[in-house]
Amino acid sequence: QVDVGGLLASTLSMTADDFMAGRYSLRNAGSAASVVNQGSIKGRSVVLVGPRVVNEGTIEAQSGTIALTAANAATLDLMADGLVQIRVDQGTVAAEVANSGLLRADGGAVTLTAKSLDNLARSVVNHSGIIEARGVQNVGGVVRLLGDHVAVLDGARIDASGDTGGGQVLIGGNFQGRGPEMNATATYVAPTASIAANATARGDGGRVIVWSDEVTRSYGAISARGGPLGGDGGFVETSSHGSLLQSGAPDVSAPRGLAGMWLIDPTSVTVVSGNVSLITSGLFDPAISSNIGDADINAALITGNVTIQTNTAGSGGNGDIIINGTSDTGGAAAIASTGSLGRALTLNAAGSINMHSGASITSLLGPLGVTLNPVGSSTIAGSMDLKGGTLSYSGPLTLASSGTVANATVSGASVFTSNGGVLDSVTIGSSLTYAANSSSTIRNNLTIGSGLTLDLGNSTLYFSTNDSHLKASSGSATVNLAGGSLYGSAGGGAQNFTIDAGVTVQGYGTLSHYFGSPITNAGTIIANTSGQQFYIAADTFTNSGTLDVTAGTMYVAPTTFTN
Repeated sequence: QVDVGGLLASTLSMTADDFMAGRYSLRNAGSAASVVNQGSIKGRSVVLVGPRVVNEGTIEAQSGTIALTAANAATLDLMADGLVQIRVDQGTVAAEVANSGLLRADGGAVTLTAKSLDNLARSVVNHSGIIEARGVQNVGGVVRLLGDHVAVLDGARIDASGDTGGGQVLIGGNFQGRGPEMNATATYVAPTASIAANATARGDGGRVIVWSDEVTRSYGAISARGGPLGGDGGFVETSSHGSLLQSGAPDVSAPRGLAGMWLIDPTSVTVVSGNVSLITSGLFDPAISSNIGDADINAALITGNVTIQTNTAGSGGNGDIIINGTSDTGGAAAIASTGSLGRALTLNAAGSINMHSGASITSLLGPLGVTLNPVGSSTIAGSMDLKGGTLSYSGPLTLASSGTVANATVSGASVFTSNGGVLDSVTIGSSLTYAANSSSTIRNNLTIGSGLTLDLGNSTLYFSTNDSHLKASSGSATVNLAGGSLYGSAGGGAQNFTIDAGVTVQGYGTLSHYFGSPITNAGTIIANTSGQQFYIAADTFTNSGTLDVTAGTMYVAPTTFTN
């Protein structure tokens, strides 16, 4: 047992001149061996440095620093607060840091670093024990596991929780690989491993990053919860510049605050049905593709918000986000938010976003906000039911003939094109254009945002439910026809269809019905195209608005006409 103020244990050498000058520079003279702890060490700062560093015992540094560093050369800096920072100057061949014991630095920091000599060498950090950097009456501490290959193995535990806020855990790198920390080539978190950065009383959840430049396999339990007495959920990123295999959803819940965020950002990603199959052999072998199961997204939406983001900086894809449909291997993905609180699902793609036919995104209770931000375009061939949430988009958005959007406001700064499909209780918050000769079913009401235009062209809208309305959210809205049609009662039986006040339908085409349904115009209908006809046919047509002809002709032919 060793109990001191501070301890440096190393098999590297320090010259007398460096020591006398206060330069704590360690160098491998050529025969440095491993540093192994099998006992118990206590100190404010504990640093073990060598080509290979192993902890099988216990190391404690209350409110201090524990650093296990595998390198050929390193420099120690003594800080004003008495703590130590270590800088790796040169890596080593077969650098390895292994912890199967206990590392505890409550209120402080624990760092495991293995630096390879060059790109041909390989450094490994293996953690199978316990690391604690908890905060007592304070925020949690900091834990870093950094190396070329980083593994958090089965049964391993990392805890950077704190009473007043969660701490920070970095596995394989920092946020999106951007920080000053070295990035892992490959990172693995085993199924029975756990990582926590929770607020345990009152405070915000912390921050957990699992990162690699080439392949990440993240299967363990990760949490960054807000405090039970108050505080927001934290932030979890499980990502790679290359491929990601993800199984399990992190917990970023906040019982008395705002939900946190889970970020997934490989090069490309496919959302598949069910769960991703675990690959626990060949831990660092390259993955063929990046997949995430809908079951994990659904579990994550219970506790927080989810962002899926792709990039083109690494290998493993073209930046697309794909949500598998009925015809894809494994069947259609079904993303569902089951909580009563509003949630957000954000898709940011360096390529395109493609939701295949049969796929679904739904909210069962509270509103779900869905954001589509591709560099390319987005296509919805599946179904979305957002329970009053907003579908926001940038870049061109297309609703395919097999697509459905329900109980949502669709809003974006780019082109929204429909090739048909179904709109059910939808508010259009941006201009909508229909592809030529397409047809679309409208269930319940179709609301057009104030000052916006729906360009129907020569396509057809079938209003299929009773008491359907074509309306403006406020002010005025315009529907342009160029040979197109509006049909009431397309769902069967005599059902009412109304064009509300504030809506102007103009151009040439047809306003008609099925099954003897009454049609009411409380807005404005204008025939304005020379040589063309606007045809109105209904068993019962009531006009409380305006019928106007500025060019062409208007033919009104109901059985009963009330004006």
